[in-house]
This record gives sequence, C-alpha cells and structure tokens, in this order.
Amino acid sequence: MFTHFKKLGKHTLIYGSGLLIAKAIGFFLIPLYTHYLTPADYGVLELLDLTGYIIAFLVGFGMSEALLKYYHEYDSVLEKNQVISTALIFTLVVGGIIVIILTQFSHNFAKILLDEEGYYNLFILLFISMFMGILFDLEKTVLRIQDKSILFTVVSLVFTFTAMILNIYFVAIVQTGIKGIFYSTIIAMSLVILYLSVNILKKTGIWFKKDILKKMLTYSLPFIPNGIFAFILMWSDRYIIQYYHGLEMTGYYALGYKLAMIATFLVVTPFELVWNSYIFEIRKREDAKNVYSKVATYYLLMSCFVGVGIAILAYEMVTIMADSSYIVGYTVIPLLVLGMGISTAHTAFQVGLLLEGKSGYLPLSKGIAAIINVLLNITFIPEYGMIGAAYTTVFSYVIYIGLIIYFSQKIYPINYEYVRILKILFITALIYAASCTIPTTDLVISISMKMGLMIMFPIMLVLMKFHTNTELKYMLRGIRYFMMKANIKNN
Repeated sequence: MFTHFKKLGKHTLIYGSGLLIAKAIGFFLIPLYTHYLTPADYGVLELLDLTGYIIAFLVGFGMSEALLKYYHEYDSVLEKNQVISTALIFTLVVGGIIVIILTQFSHNFAKILLDEEGYYNLFILLFISMFMGILFDLEKTVLRIQDKSILFTVVSLVFTFTAMILNIYFVAIVQTGIKGIFYSTIIAMSLVILYLSVNILKKTGIWFKKDILKKMLTYSLPFIPNGIFAFILMWSDRYIIQYYHGLEMTGYYALGYKLAMIATFLVVTPFELVWNSYIFEIRKREDAKNVYSKVATYYLLMSCFVGVGIAILAYEMVTIMADSSYIVGYTVIPLLVLGMGISTAHTAFQVGLLLEGKSGYLPLSKGIAAIINVLLNITFIPEYGMIGAAYTTVFSYVIYIGLIIYFSQKIYPINYEYVRILKILFITALIYAASCTIPTTDLVISISMKMGLMIMFPIMLVLMKFHTNTELKYMLRGIRYFMMKANIKNN
C-alpha cells in the first residue's frame, strides 16, 4: 500500500514545490499592491477576480473534471488523444464565442457590480484574461492526467515569473494601476498557452468526437451548478460587504482571505492536482478503500498543521507583508483558515461520489450550504461587517462537509480513521488556544514563541500515540536512510 503513497507523495511534492514558489512570488507582490493600490482599489480588484471566477465556471463547462475521468475510461492511446483534443477544441471555440459576447456587456457589468460604469474597460480585460485562464487550466489538466508533474511545475513557474516581472513594470514603474495587473496576466499567459497548445495537439492530433463530447458534458454539467454554489458559498460575502460597507472594507477582507488561503495553496491544491485523478487509477485494487482512508488522515494532518501555523501568525503576516493601512485585515484570518480547513476536507471525503459518478450530490450539498450562507451574510454583515462574514463562512462550511460525508458514506462507505482524525483536531485546537496568550507587542518575540508552539505539534502527536506500528517502522527506516546518506557525504 505504501507504494501508492510513494507515487502520490512524489507528484504532490513536485506540484507543491512549484506552487510554493509561485505563491511565494504572489505574496511578494502583496506589498507592491498594497503600496500602489488603496484598500478601495484592492476591493475593486477582488470583485473583478471573483466575477471572472464564477463566469469561468460557466464558460469552462467543467471540461477539466470530465477530462480527469474520461482519459482513464479508455485504454488505447488513440482514444485518450481524442478525449484531450475534443475537450480543447470545444473549450476554445465555444468559450471564445461566449467571451466575445460578454465583452459587449462590459458597461452593464461595471454599473451593476461596482456601481461605476467607468470601470467597463477593466471588465473587457477581465473577460480576455479569464478565457485564457480557462484554456491554461485545461492544458495543465492534460499534464496532470499524463503525470507530467515536472513540466506542469516548469510551465506554471515560467508564467508566474513572467507575470511578476510585468506586474512590477506596469504597477510600480508605469503605474497603470489595476489595468497593469491584467496586462501582465494576459501577456504571460499568452506565451505559455501558445507553447502548450502546440505541444499537446502535436502529440494528440486534431480530433473532435461528438460521442466523446456528449459523454464528457453529461458527466461535467453537474459541476457547473456545483461551481455556482461554490462561488456563492465562498465569495458572495465580498459583494454583500461592498454593498453595506463599501470597497475599503472589501479590500481589508480580501487581504485577510488571501493570506488565509496560504494553507490551501501549500497543501490542498498540490494534493488535489494528483488525488482527483489518482482515485480513479486505483479504484479496482483490493486495498483501494484502505488507501482512501489512510490518505484522508495524512491529508487532514498536513492541512491542520499548516493551517494552524497561518492562523497563529495572522497579525505578524499582515504587519510584515502589507501596508499599515491594511492592518485590520488580520482579525478575520484565523476564522477564515478554520472555515477553509473545514471546506477543503471535502477532497478527502467526496471520493465515493466521484467514483460512483454521483457528482450531482456535490451541487446539492453546496447549494444547501450556499443558501444558508447568503441568509446568514445578509443577517450579520450589515451589523458586524467582515467579522460577521467570517463566522458565517465557518458555519456554512460545517453544513457543507457534513452533507458531503453523509452522501458519500451512504453511496460508497469507507472506514475512515476517526479516532486519529480527532487527535489531529484536538492538538490543532490546543496549539491555537495557547497562541492566543502570546502578546504581539514585539514581533521577533511573538514569532519565536509561536514557532515554538508549532514544534510541539509533532511532539504531541507522538505523545498521543497517533502513529501506527507500520508507520513507525517506515519513519525509522527513513531516518536511518537519511542518516546513512549524511554520514557518506561527510566521509
């Protein structure tokens, strides 16, 4: 069984290292943005990004999800190539037509969403970059299903470095504001899309199979309402905050949310890039359910470890990374980390729904949670602002993950390691509670003390006998291996 973990860990590590560098660069740009953009500008940028996010779900037709499934449904290389080519051509043609139509309504989007028609040119740039982002994501999905994690990482880093340099030029030197951010994205993405398109279609050939497309759309269409509900659940609070409290508070909340998502980028995203395809590869193995259970435990362990680290260092991160005018944004980070941690647990617990093709339960679960989320946001945001939004996020995600576990276990029962998971959650809560007693008057002292708390995490796992005998054996074997390598190098 540990052979599965070795392969999964290898590709997750490669994806994770690339994403870590990419996000490190992204967070390097936070001081740049907060220096040259006011909190209100940052709020505008956030609302533009979110609008592009939801429209991309609609325009993309869930092709990435369908590609993950149907690539592994066929055995011959020709059929696999036809799946890839059909998905790319459909997205390019249909998505391109829809985006051209959307640009004609840019004035309407600006008036409705930002209450200022003068922002229409930003929406045109948004729609162009959004369409290119859909193609880029689909092509990166091709690399994922082909286990080309190194090429995936290289391409992602090329895009990130290029966009970063262009961002510095357009935002700091030319000072084009929000427009410069979109210019950077469009130029950088054009380069990598051109390379990937030629590279992929050269190997697959140009195919368009209606029967394959029909199967893919039948599977993927339920992901569209799922995406809409996910948007409402995750991002609708920004629009409500903007409506009741203006763009400035939206900017504070957006910064807090971005920093809270570090845990997602470090653990969840690289893991999902491998896992959502890998679950189909091993489903026919006798030990498949055992693998799903073990992986869920390790995944939650890493999520909690990184998440609590972000939560306890919230004040210090905002102080160091952002302009002083944004400092209030740190107050929502711990709650948002908790909410996102609960939400992203669905990756471990939705396995049964994906394996059995019951993807319709995903939008149902998200839909119920989204309705509750909107009702609570409308109730609490007018009076409590972004703190009310953060508490609502946590409660809504509890509802969501509860429904996912219920439906998935009913359809495809997996014996998860609930006792070990409870130990992880207990240690996480204990470390966060201890961190609240540490004063933040001196950043060096507070960071040092909180890092000391993080060291206690693995120690407490050992004290609570979290590990199994098999895991202990592999850990000791790994330690002996690295010690031996170190001795050889020293000699």
